[in-house]
Amino acid sequence: MANLDQVDLVFGDDDDSTVVPLVPSVYVRKIFFIEDIENISAAVLHVDYDDGFVAYLNGIEIARANIGGVVNVPPTYDELAISYVEPVIKEGGNPKAFNILNYQSLLRTGENVLAIQVHNSNDTSDITLIPFLSLGMNTQPSDPNGANRLLNLPINIFTQTLN
Repeated sequence: MANLDQVDLVFGDDDDSTVVPLVPSVYVRKIFFIEDIENISAAVLHVDYDDGFVAYLNGIEIARANIGGVVNVPPTYDELAISYVEPVIKEGGNPKAFNILNYQSLLRTGENVLAIQVHNSNDTSDITLIPFLSLGMNTQPSDPNGANRLLNLPINIFTQTLN
């Protein structure tokens, strides 16, 4: 599994790599490949966001923060985040971690898709999304990428980080 390009986006605060227009939400997806599903021992999603988001792995919800609604029912594109949330990486903080407990039933050998919808709140004019999907591995791959230092992952697992 190869390290993927970082997916981060923003409008309103000029501190990320992809700028989008003023909108209530943005939908992003990243395709990645797994050679040996049996080698995966853990999965965790870290997300730095402004203001709310819902994340899906192969179409199943795996994390949600600061956006209402029902689990596994995507918010509408114009639904606003519950409140204003400021991203933490730019201030030296660490992104929020979401352990993916049922990763064995969600991941597939071959192509996989991580999709995230990030939502703005009604009292802000900026939006940010910086996700990291890290996979713990039973045996070290031939080309390990390691984990981003911001993630505070245990050092006793080999990881591939998709960021």
